[in-house]
Amino acid sequence: KILPLTPAPATDQMLITSTAGTVGWAPVPAGSGTTELADQVTITGDGQVGTEFEVADNGISTVKIQDNAVTTAKILPLTPTPATDQMLITSTAGTVGWAPVPAGAGTTELADQVTIT
Repeated sequence: KILPLTPAPATDQMLITSTAGTVGWAPVPAGSGTTELADQVTITGDGQVGTEFEVADNGISTVKIQDNAVTTAKILPLTPTPATDQMLITSTAGTVGWAPVPAGAGTTELADQVTIT
């Protein structure tokens, strides 16, 4: 939660912090806040509703990821750990968790051996 909630910002204000850590609302400087640039290769979109900024497919390469930044602990939920025959699901509320594979599921699917091997 970001405070202060009061006073509420006026039109054309931004939330700032001072070097002392004080948080407050300040006017957006004239001529600023109007241009957002993305290279449209690694980051696509223009920041508008419907064309929000997003990382492009393959937009982050190995050299852009710090060594040891992606670890098993960050990928796998440690508690609870998955049991045999479980799958990772996301609920409509956005909660991620392990769930049993439904009975009768788990049929054999073929890969094209080009994009999936």
